[in-house]
Amino acid sequence: MGKKQIKVERVSLDSLLYLEGNPRKLSKTVKKRLKDSILQFGYISPIIIDTKNRIIAGNQRVKVLRELIQAGQRVQGVENGEITAVRLVGYSEEELKIFSLAENKIRGDWDTDKLVDFIKGIEEKITNVDDIFLSGFSKVEIDRVLEEVVKKQEEPEFIFTQEVLDESNYILFVFNNSFDWEYIKNEFNIRPVFAKDSKKGYERKGIGRVLDGRVLINKLKGGKK
Repeated sequence: MGKKQIKVERVSLDSLLYLEGNPRKLSKTVKKRLKDSILQFGYISPIIIDTKNRIIAGNQRVKVLRELIQAGQRVQGVENGEITAVRLVGYSEEELKIFSLAENKIRGDWDTDKLVDFIKGIEEKITNVDDIFLSGFSKVEIDRVLEEVVKKQEEPEFIFTQEVLDESNYILFVFNNSFDWEYIKNEFNIRPVFAKDSKKGYERKGIGRVLDGRVLINKLKGGKK
């Protein structure tokens, strides 16, 4: 096995070979999203190939590109039937297969709050609202993310008592300086939450809490149960 190298080259679409046994597949819906995205933005993200021109990552992109070219579509980034590819040299067969799996499997999670802000920022600027679906997100998925954020804002960070009964024992703490109040908020991770009857444009939120006494006891014991 020689020295490992990573090279960027222009290769012919016709010369590329699909990875045998590639377990990745696309539904018709996802394939259409990929096709729409490539037509809109062009071929931007290079595929990964080995020294035999086998596609280690990007099999579906190549399939879509071939279909588009066959249909007479012009795709930015494809010139004279050639595309940019990253070639891996000096890697074993097992390393290439592991990398192929990693490329399709390893993905980060979404910070839903930031994702909603990100999507809203795009929607405010674009003239065609359907363009947001070129991101790969469907309307159902975007609506689900929005619902999760609203639900998260409504729900408290701790499990609070459902109600304070006459026989319940409770203490009311009053903080007459912002330093102590900020300390308690940080210690118990208390954040403002939206009232459940809040509506867009008429949001109401606050910090009032009834903490489960067990949470306080656990804190006083240093987190030991």
